[in-house]
Amino acid sequence: MKKLVSIFSLTVALALVVSFGGRMSLEAKGDAGGRYSKLVAAIKALEDAKEFLQTSPSEFKGKKQATIDECDKAILQLRQAME
Repeated sequence: MKKLVSIFSLTVALALVVSFGGRMSLEAKGDAGGRYSKLVAAIKALEDAKEFLQTSPSEFKGKKQATIDECDKAILQLRQAME
């Protein structure tokens, strides 16, 4: 079940990255060359998905908190990858 939540979280993140198309400015992140543009966009998408989950009244079939936790883990891993 945990694997399913992880797959769901990554699927949501990737879908959001594709929809955002890397629109976030990287100058603010100190990456003017755009080396991490896709990772920054993925973080933004995960943060947006997490906010949506947190503010939604739905419990998403009992998976709400687990999905929020997986978003946090993915955000942390992406930030570490950019260090």
